[in-house]
Amino acid sequence: MSALQTTARNGKLVFFTKAELDMLEAEGQIRKGNYAAAVTLVNKTRTAAGLPAITATDNTSPVPGGANCVPKVPVGPNYNTIACGNLMEAMKYEKRLETAYTHFAAWFLDGRGWGDLPAGTGLHWAPPYADLQARGKSAAEIYSTGGGTNPASAVKGTYGW
Repeated sequence: MSALQTTARNGKLVFFTKAELDMLEAEGQIRKGNYAAAVTLVNKTRTAAGLPAITATDNTSPVPGGANCVPKVPVGPNYNTIACGNLMEAMKYEKRLETAYTHFAAWFLDGRGWGDLPAGTGLHWAPPYADLQARGKSAAEIYSTGGGTNPASAVKGTYGW
């Protein structure tokens, strides 16, 4: 054992996993409409966890499992009932589980891209004050705190929050 692996603070740290790479590719395949390729990738981690394999090659069919399906999602417009998720929701679920505790803000960055953040969540990092001063801008004039063409905070997302 090397000296770098002798304490809890030092040593190898998992930052980017094969499962995360598979889920990133699966998301791309879903967005391209290549559902068969996405199903293959999502099923790698899904079946390893003991969940039933997804067999439908579309993004509208619910995941298998009936009343015990995973994942379940709230149904609009009131979001007070739940239903089985589709392929995209299964990919999101797998990615969230596989990237838990591997790197900083994975949930935020994914949720932002998927439109899943709670309403009112800030979408941008605050700029350093020195950058604002160098540009002669007030806090309200820069992209992350309002202004510009991008909204400063999330709107009501997929799950009704």
